[in-house]
Amino acid sequence: MTLQNGDILHGMINLEESSDDVVVITHPQLGKLKLDRSQLKTRPEYKSWQGSLALGMNGSNTGGDRSGSSSLTTKWIYKKDVHQFKIDGNWNYGLSRDQGDSDISIDTNKGGLILRYDQQLNDRLTGFASSDYLMDAMNTVGVHDQTISVGLGYTLFKNNRTNIKVSIGPSIQSLFGGKKCNEDSHCGRSYLASTLTTEINWLINQYFSINIVDRLSGAYVNGITPSNVLSAALKIRPDSNSKIFTTLNLQTTYQPLQSPITDNHFSAHIGTDL
Repeated sequence: MTLQNGDILHGMINLEESSDDVVVITHPQLGKLKLDRSQLKTRPEYKSWQGSLALGMNGSNTGGDRSGSSSLTTKWIYKKDVHQFKIDGNWNYGLSRDQGDSDISIDTNKGGLILRYDQQLNDRLTGFASSDYLMDAMNTVGVHDQTISVGLGYTLFKNNRTNIKVSIGPSIQSLFGGKKCNEDSHCGRSYLASTLTTEINWLINQYFSINIVDRLSGAYVNGITPSNVLSAALKIRPDSNSKIFTTLNLQTTYQPLQSPITDNHFSAHIGTDL
């Protein structure tokens, strides 16, 4: 983009913090810059929607034992005035067949979908409503786990490279599905709960950035039963202006009302901004 004085700036637009009047860009050397649109000679088109799509797959054949898996992640964000809406989805699927067997077994079939709406109340405070859905078809108890929350979000720390935000509020947690669901006293029911979500975004430099989201919930069953979902992603770009990126993703889940109780998953993707 070109400034009124003729200077040219290169960087990536930060949609979450930009508006009709202000554009926020991440510059490879200067970090985060906030510019009034009247300062710009050539003004970038403001897109209310911004998203990305990433895919990963692998396969192996060892001694006649064959296996393969694929995964997908997509993120979308809508920003207009004081309103913001996020969509974050992922899916992982894996198959295998042992030597001498004719049957193919499904080893992994899991996914998730997070929907969140925020309305800006002031510079640091938002009101939010969210739905966090997790599915793992391999679980014998609690294939489906959904948490619906409302509450307040507060930005604890923000500078040109780092943003830390916490959100807290009451929620409803539902667990259902699985071949042993009918045998479990907690499966197939919904519980009142409280949920605390912490999100950290850190732009390390023009090539590397980290996103960490931790969701801690306490369901009011047997006193308080805590559960936790931690997701972390390292995004790598060949240069600051590239739409192509690589991500290394980690998700770890602890849910004592499900069976199995814990689950850890790692994946690598190649994706593009849309």
